[in-house]
Amino acid sequence: MRNIKKEYKKYVVSYFVIYLLINFFIIIYKYNFMDINTINLIKENETIIKPIYSLICVPLLSIIGLLILNIIPSNVKEILIFWKVNNRLPSYRWQNKVASKDSRMNIKILNKKYGKNISSQKQHDIWYKAYQKYKADEVILESQKDYLFSRDLCITTILIMPIILAIFILSKICLNIELDFIIMNITILIILYLVFNIATRNNANRFICNVLLLDTTLE
Repeated sequence: MRNIKKEYKKYVVSYFVIYLLINFFIIIYKYNFMDINTINLIKENETIIKPIYSLICVPLLSIIGLLILNIIPSNVKEILIFWKVNNRLPSYRWQNKVASKDSRMNIKILNKKYGKNISSQKQHDIWYKAYQKYKADEVILESQKDYLFSRDLCITTILIMPIILAIFILSKICLNIELDFIIMNITILIILYLVFNIATRNNANRFICNVLLLDTTLE
C-alpha cells in the first residue's frame, strides 16, 4: 500500500523551513543586521558558506519541523482543526451534516442501507468499517492524502506562530524591531491558518463521502 504521509511530508517541512528562512532574511536585511563588510566577507567565502548552509541550516530546520509535527498526537491535531473535544471527525456526523452537502450523495440510499437517525458513535462505526474495506482504493488514498496534507499544513502554521513570536521578541530586544512588523507577521499566519483550516475541513468531508459513496455503489 502507498505511504501517503511520505508523499506529502516533504512539502509540509519545506513550508516550515521556507517561512522561517524568509523571516530570518527579512530581519537581517530590513534592520541592517549585516554591514557591507560582512556581506563582502560572505561573498568572498561563498564556496565555503553555501555548503555549510545547505548541510547544516536547512536540514536542521527540517529535522526540527518533522520532530515538532510528529510529537503532536492526532487527537490534538483534530481538536485544533475541528474545534471539538469529543466526536471531532466528520465521520461522527455524516448523516446529518456532511452527506447532505455533497451533491454526489443519495440520502435515500444512505438511509436505506444504514438506517435513519443513527447515533454519532454508530455513524463513525459504520464509516470506519466501510473505510477498512476500501482504504486501498486509489480514490480513497488520494482523498485521504489531501485531507492529511492540508491538516498538517494547518498544524504547521500554528506551530510556526510561537517560533516566529520568540524570534521577534529576541529581535525586538536586540534590534529594536517595530511592533507593526510582528503584528503583520502573526496576522499573515492567522490568515494562513484559517485558509488551511477551511481546506482541511472540506477535504475531510470529501474523504468521508468518498468512502460512503464506494460503500453504497459497489455493493
